[in-house]
Amino acid sequence: MGVEGLWKIFEPFADRRSFAELLTSDALKRARDGRGFPVIGIDASPLMCQAQGAARRARENGASWTRVGLNVEYSCLVKFLEQWVRIPAIPLVVFDGGERPMEKRNRRVRGQEHYLARRFRALIEAFGFHAFTAPGEAEAELAYLNRAGHIDYVLTSDCDAFLFGAIKVIRCPQLEEDRDLVEVYDANTLIHHEPRAFTRNGMIFLAMLSGGDYYMKGLEGCGLVTAFTLAQWTDLPDMLSSAVADAGPALSKWREKLGFELANNQHLRYKLRFLSSRIPETFPNPNVFNLYQNPVTSFSRPAQVLPDLGLEYPNSTHIVRLACELLDWKWDRIFRLLQTSVWPGHCMRQTIEEKKSGAAIPLGRSTQSSGLGCQAMRTIKKIDRSFSQPGSSASFQYFGLEISISSIQTLALGAYTSAMNCGADPGEATRSIGQIWIPAPILRFVHPEIIQKYEHKHPVKSNQSGACSSKKTVQDIIDFTAGDGSSPIHYSVTEEPNVPPTIEIMD
Repeated sequence: MGVEGLWKIFEPFADRRSFAELLTSDALKRARDGRGFPVIGIDASPLMCQAQGAARRARENGASWTRVGLNVEYSCLVKFLEQWVRIPAIPLVVFDGGERPMEKRNRRVRGQEHYLARRFRALIEAFGFHAFTAPGEAEAELAYLNRAGHIDYVLTSDCDAFLFGAIKVIRCPQLEEDRDLVEVYDANTLIHHEPRAFTRNGMIFLAMLSGGDYYMKGLEGCGLVTAFTLAQWTDLPDMLSSAVADAGPALSKWREKLGFELANNQHLRYKLRFLSSRIPETFPNPNVFNLYQNPVTSFSRPAQVLPDLGLEYPNSTHIVRLACELLDWKWDRIFRLLQTSVWPGHCMRQTIEEKKSGAAIPLGRSTQSSGLGCQAMRTIKKIDRSFSQPGSSASFQYFGLEISISSIQTLALGAYTSAMNCGADPGEATRSIGQIWIPAPILRFVHPEIIQKYEHKHPVKSNQSGACSSKKTVQDIIDFTAGDGSSPIHYSVTEEPNVPPTIEIMD
């Protein structure tokens, strides 16, 4: 949660964006420069708490434990993974370690691992993401990794990321009806607007005076507005950092300075003379200050081995097995997960990577599709509103594509029938066509010649009736299907063990 009310102070400086558009734009910019995908670091604890809350609300609404159970919690976690796999980025989910503070928000923190953690890790890795256990608190580790350049963004609902020194922070979606709309913050931009209050020392100062996770009372009688005003107009934040380091007399002088400003600072809306003479000699607590200033991270534990953040692809068979084991999903629901999230995520990662490396097969070469994967893509003619991505004020195009799935689902369906100990439904076993959605900028980047040529022959028309997924966004549909039903682009994506992904392009 962090410092209560701090997000509200940050809001005027937020860059409100579509999560998908932000990461897609960044990924393509990096690809043009020959760099890898952007890495987003994510704290696992709030996600697991949200999953617990979802199960609790289900029970409060009358569902029995037999109907709720762990599958509701894991279903909630899969929702996060589904959103992340549909964007061209590398998620790193960080778990709390054994050296995290033992008390937070006036509650003792349990020493043992969260009961959802082990299988959540299995789901994370099945989706092609990375999981990592920090030596201490995950939020502090993410801030360190961001500051050190190991990750590009911290995705969090906790403003403490700034107190720990994070540079680029994506605040988790705040609107249930629009889970793609996020607020993006840059610490350097914040400091530009508030050179004192929004430095790291300034924000720790706010937590010490108004209360935070490690000491919720703060300085009793001094709220966030007062603390923020003092941070803006005095040098108390920087003085605090020096005083804690020197201790003893330095802290006493700092308290005197704080008392004087509380009673006399002309920028305060209300002078707090009653408080200025009642500051406890035990305030501030140096131990609490150091939890923010010097948290346990991989930086303070040099022996800690950081994860390899290379690009991985989702594994359909592993996902199917976990969906059967943890969620008790039937094939229709699993197939929808693969179709709307896993396969599009695989294809967009693979196409960008192949374009960046220059390994894509030249246009005009026709080869036999083989292995497990996406082939024979063609755009569909109507949008699937349940999958449409709401976003920012600007239109963000998606290509609706058809894929041949006869080879894709062979191993996936086999994993399902094995896990559920049942035979395949004849209709599912012979299904050959599915639909996936790919952000338009990705295909424009990978195959500009084909798209330009096709759009010249078939002018693009926006579908503004039924394609609007939110009041803010109109998504265009590009129809690649020629008069004879053929598509100009075909793909084959393999998931076979020890076989690197390949693309076959036929024009």
